[in-house]
Amino acid sequence: MDKFFLLLCFLVLLVHGKHHFHNKHSLKDYIERFKLQDDEVQFDRFLRAFRLLEKRKAISQSLDTCDVKQQYKFTTNDFRVTILTIERMVDFMLRNKDNIIVDGLFGIRVSEGTLKDVASKLDKNDKNLQIMNRLIKKMSMSADLIYKNLLKNATEYTKMYLPIIDRPMTYAIDWHYYDRELVWDNSKDLKNEERISDNCITMLLGSNPNIKAKCHVTHQCLKKSTKPNLKGYFLTHQLLYFLAGETHGCHATFVQLIGSSSKLTRLYRTFANNIFNQMGDKKISDMEISDVDLYFEQGFICAQYGIVECINFNRLKEVLTMVGHNGCIEANKEIDFKKREDKLIGKCSQHITSVAMGYLTQHLRFMVETPDCSIVEKDG
Repeated sequence: MDKFFLLLCFLVLLVHGKHHFHNKHSLKDYIERFKLQDDEVQFDRFLRAFRLLEKRKAISQSLDTCDVKQQYKFTTNDFRVTILTIERMVDFMLRNKDNIIVDGLFGIRVSEGTLKDVASKLDKNDKNLQIMNRLIKKMSMSADLIYKNLLKNATEYTKMYLPIIDRPMTYAIDWHYYDRELVWDNSKDLKNEERISDNCITMLLGSNPNIKAKCHVTHQCLKKSTKPNLKGYFLTHQLLYFLAGETHGCHATFVQLIGSSSKLTRLYRTFANNIFNQMGDKKISDMEISDVDLYFEQGFICAQYGIVECINFNRLKEVLTMVGHNGCIEANKEIDFKKREDKLIGKCSQHITSVAMGYLTQHLRFMVETPDCSIVEKDG
């Protein structure tokens, strides 16, 4: 084959970016398919066809083989340490059941639902199943007690969100790779109007004071929840809006409003990919505690919507390190938590602890759902 053509191919593969090379056999597959050893193959055909092949593989990747990058491999010990850490977090919530608010309980409910789904995929003889079932049982018991306490002196805010915390929340999208082609060139950080967000979500839940029907979507809410090029809490709350609807029977409504099931899926993936892109490679140890809250919320939502790259050992280790022996994540007293959905218990932030619990649970989901590539038994 012409040396110049080989050099061009190499440069294309290099510039195209490592994110598209998830399968080490992909180039070989392509060469066999299009017979690149033929000197007459055109360079532009190579580029277009290879990109299409890689994109299709990224979308349909089943993750049931060990072609996942080494950084995504976890050990059984990682699995058990994560379980025990989440259990400490639940114990913290239970000890402080009289002071737990909606967002604290949300972390338990969404984690409980995820783990119930995960446990159903474990073999009945799996030695980790008993450990997980014990945690699920504790979550269920703790959540029920906290829920009863919330009912005693329920604020208007609590009443609006009762449907989202009265049972486990089960919803997650199958794993797929980060697609940088879905990332926006520019994103802006708008002020997230919490009252508008609350109004939109409660119209989905059927708990809105003015509209009792479920899955009601106004033009304003649809425009707000699908607006592109946003970042930070505004973007994570866009997917939280759809998460609330998906767990309360609104999928068909969303499909109708967005135009088709495939368009809805693309919307979810676009938002999730941009959340991952905004997370970047920052180390938690280098962040202000107020930024940690957003980072954990981004990680939880990003993984809930199936982005593989949101899960890795370094992130897991950092989250585990943040959780104290008492089962919470502390916030410095001088931090002014203006977000009304957080309430400090001593130095412990309920909101940060809650979203961190959700993020840890997603790591467990990944470990169980990709067993060949994630949980590697240690010798002895």
